[in-house]
Amino acid sequence: MFCENLIKLRTDAGKTRKEVAIDLKIDNSTYGYYEKGGKKPSYEMLIKLAQYFNVTVSDLIGDNDKSSTENKSDSKDILQQLGMNDETIAIFEYYNSLPEKDRAAFMDVFQAVTKLHKHHETMGDTSKDLAS
Repeated sequence: MFCENLIKLRTDAGKTRKEVAIDLKIDNSTYGYYEKGGKKPSYEMLIKLAQYFNVTVSDLIGDNDKSSTENKSDSKDILQQLGMNDETIAIFEYYNSLPEKDRAAFMDVFQAVTKLHKHHETMGDTSKDLAS
């Protein structure tokens, strides 16, 4: 379902694969693999794709012809196939429930924590708790 939704969103937007890849700053072949199902996007890329097409992650990976209960189950299965655990899936579900302005704030915090974590890694100090 993810592949079909991705193709539909792109074609509805009047974009080529190459244009989307350029806009997302990824290789054209990588984006092509997403549409063909040959490669699964990272968590961060799922969020970027959803933001790019102005949809929720659930809309991106779900089946719009199914009930929300069936969609939630299918979405969870897909996210688990991507290697997400229940805690990470709960974060995605929470993110998807937020209004657009709050999603932007959520992403700002996420990016700040990611940047801090990467800084600790480059300094060789992975023992520090990011909360401290």
